[in-house]
Amino acid sequence: MRAMGGVIWDIRRLGLKHNTSHISEADGSQFAPDLVIHNCYDIKHLQGVVTGAWLMAETGMGDADVINMGVTYSRLSRS
Repeated sequence: MRAMGGVIWDIRRLGLKHNTSHISEADGSQFAPDLVIHNCYDIKHLQGVVTGAWLMAETGMGDADVINMGVTYSRLSRS
């Protein structure tokens, strides 16, 4: 994957035990992930975190830029 320009993200949720009974199941740590995302809230929050991380990786924007963009979008969508 990395040889083709891909990156590996590991999404973790505290308290969740990984089912390793099948060969396709893994906790991600053995892959040395490029990014670890902690999923500690609801699906909407996870979607926002993943979208923000992707946007930063693709554009080189910093986290403050992504947050400001989100605040602006939120204001515009309410008007």
